[in-house]
Amino acid sequence: MVLRTLIFLLCLSFGPAWAEGLPPVVGQGRVEGVEPGGILRLEDGRRVRLAVLEGRAEVRDAVAPLVVGHAVALHWPTEQHDRHGRLVAHVVRADGLWLQRVLVGDGAARVVTFPDERAAAASLLEVEASARNAGRGIWATSPLLPAADVAAVDKAKGQLAVIEGTVVSAAVVRGRLYLNFGQDWRRDVTVSISAAGLRTFPKPARAAEYWQGQPIRARGWVRRYNGPLIEVDHPEALERLGGK
Repeated sequence: MVLRTLIFLLCLSFGPAWAEGLPPVVGQGRVEGVEPGGILRLEDGRRVRLAVLEGRAEVRDAVAPLVVGHAVALHWPTEQHDRHGRLVAHVVRADGLWLQRVLVGDGAARVVTFPDERAAAASLLEVEASARNAGRGIWATSPLLPAADVAAVDKAKGQLAVIEGTVVSAAVVRGRLYLNFGQDWRRDVTVSISAAGLRTFPKPARAAEYWQGQPIRARGWVRRYNGPLIEVDHPEALERLGGK
C-alpha cells in the first residue's frame, strides 16, 4: 500500500510526462553528474543508462545542462539493470521534461532498441523522424544510408546504421525471414530476422508477402554475410513505410 501511494505521488509530481505513454515510475533521485555516453550519476551513487538511446560519448555535453542538479523520476516497466549494474530507464525531470524526447528531437542521439529494451520506443521513433527530416544534429552529417548503396552500408560494418530502401525480394527460409534490397542476395544488402525474432512480430508481418515490394527502414549493427547484413530480432527495429 505504501509503495502504491509513493508511485501515485510520483506520478502527480512528474505528471506531464505520464501522458506521453511512458511506463511506470520505478525510482527517483537527484542527478549529481553525467558520464560519457550520457550515463547519469545520482547523488546516492546509483548510475542510470538512458533507455532506447544510442550511447555516444558526446551525448554527455547535451545531457548535463538538462539534468545536473535536478530531481528526476525513472520510468521503466520494472527495475532493470544492465550488465554493468546501471539502471535502465526513461528519465523525466520534475517539471515534466522527458530527457530522451528532448535529445532525440534535437538530433543529439538516435533511437536504438533491443528485445528487452523498447518501452516507449514508438513515440521516440516519431520524434526521431521529425529531427531527421529537419536535418537536426547528427542527421545533418549522418543521414540515412540507402539500402541500395552496397558500398555505403558495407562501410558501416561493425557500427549501428539506419538504412532505408525498397524490398526487392523477400523469402522465409527454414523459419528465417530474409529481406533483400537487390537482385543478387549474395552481394546486396539484406535484413534478416531469425525464427525466434519473427515470432515477436504481428502475425501478418511474419509472411514474406507482407514485405515484398515495400519501402522499409531498418536499424541495427552491420556485419557481412555474403553482402552487408543487418540482423533484426524485434519489431521496433524494422519499420514498413508503405502503410499498414
